[in-house]
Amino acid sequence: MLVAGVAAAVLALGGCTGSSDEPEPSTQATAQDEWAHALCEALRPTTAEVQTPSGEAQDPAEAKQEIVTFLQTLRDRLREQGKVLADAGAPPEVGAESYESAKEALDTSAATLTSIIKRFKKADASSAEQMEASLMQLSESLAGPSSYQGPLADLSEGDPALKKAFENSDTCVALMS
Repeated sequence: MLVAGVAAAVLALGGCTGSSDEPEPSTQATAQDEWAHALCEALRPTTAEVQTPSGEAQDPAEAKQEIVTFLQTLRDRLREQGKVLADAGAPPEVGAESYESAKEALDTSAATLTSIIKRFKKADASSAEQMEASLMQLSESLAGPSSYQGPLADLSEGDPALKKAFENSDTCVALMS
């Protein structure tokens, strides 16, 4: 009888220790948390710093090429992000509106940069007037794309659950800062 009582007490105390194999419900990742983290991990390589043109090139053709290369790199990064987002698919348990909007914003920004690059390439680097006019036009054309915050911002704005999922991932927080 004493052994049975001790065994019952041990079992009862064992249930009170809080040491179970199951994590606390509040610490379990949601489907959105898992999707957001995987997306951010896949996006990380596309967010490395892009070297801006130095502005120190003495040759106008070289300076022009530095700018073109910079713009092409930005455009290519946007395209890569669009591919990553498409590969991730729409987030689970969330309406697809913010996802579709984020994909569209990436496509639009990349297309805008392609157009800007084409126009800028047409400028005659040997003509100071033409280069100055092209740089002014370039500056005006970049006003829209330069304010683009990226797909994580678009997705966060579109859905509070995704915003919370991005905030729960250190990787996502680092990308958004």
